[in-house]
Amino acid sequence: MDTEQLYRELTEDYAACVRNIAIAAERASGQELIITDEGEEWRIVNYGAAEDDWIFCHLASTTRGRHQKNGWYPVQSGRWIEAATIHAAITSR
Repeated sequence: MDTEQLYRELTEDYAACVRNIAIAAERASGQELIITDEGEEWRIVNYGAAEDDWIFCHLASTTRGRHQKNGWYPVQSGRWIEAATIHAAITSR
């Protein structure tokens, strides 16, 4: 049995469980998670609501952005990300 299946059996709210584990993992390591969505790499800046198997995330691009007077300003996005994608990023560290 893989960990995703185990989480689903232990809790009805898989996405909230993954969100909480991701937050704990980031605090423990001091590094933000990097995920790939629509062929682009994104850094997860913050987590929002968790519904069904989706988590709303504030993302910052690792590749796109612009230089400003005070440094690099990445393209940012807010979107729903599948909990399985975030779970895969946690386990691949």
